Amino acid sequence: MKSLLRDIVLSYAPEELRRLFRPASTERLRIIALVSGLLQCVTVLVWLLVDARKFMALQYSRLSSAVPLDDHFMSTFIFFISYLLYPASIVRVCFIGEGMLRWLLAFLTGDVLPSGLVALGWRAFRGFHRRRDENIRQETTLPDKVESFENGDRLLISCSLPRPHWNASITICIRGENYEVEKSRPGMAPYACLYVLRKASPAKIRRGFEIYEPLQGIPPSP
Repeated sequence: MKSLLRDIVLSYAPEELRRLFRPASTERLRIIALVSGLLQCVTVLVWLLVDARKFMALQYSRLSSAVPLDDHFMSTFIFFISYLLYPASIVRVCFIGEGMLRWLLAFLTGDVLPSGLVALGWRAFRGFHRRRDENIRQETTLPDKVESFENGDRLLISCSLPRPHWNASITICIRGENYEVEKSRPGMAPYACLYVLRKASPAKIRRGFEIYEPLQGIPPSP
């Protein structure tokens, strides 16, 4: 019973979550997606049509005395379209489309389409934790160490974390001077990477540009 409930929940989850929490049976997961998608589509569609009928009957009773509604088909069509423009109706139409897509994909390809709400919730949850981890990482890492060589023509920057975008094509502006990456190599703890920068030629074509502000002064290297 627990495995069945688990697979029902996982049938609405994005693929990334299904990789972390493996379903008990992929075939059962496909069947659950097939049945739940069809039930979702039919249930919400019936709910939509029942409410639409009530809405159109109310509008017809309100407007029939003031506006001639001789063409019953046209008036019904206009009332139904106006009903679909309400936010609650749009949400239900989206649920109907989602259920139909879940059923079609499970039936035709065997794939499991996650619920849009669950996917958005998972992305928000993952984004929140990534930002929190990034803030913690930035708070705990050491500031970069910058040393000057050859009267400032070259700089040695020791970084706690690698900078993958620092390559030969980027121009790095440090206190008004433009530099380019001459070479990089692994560093020694607590610094992960060492970057040697040299002054960039004024004629260099900028394929990337970054303004870098050292947190400390730039002492000459011994």
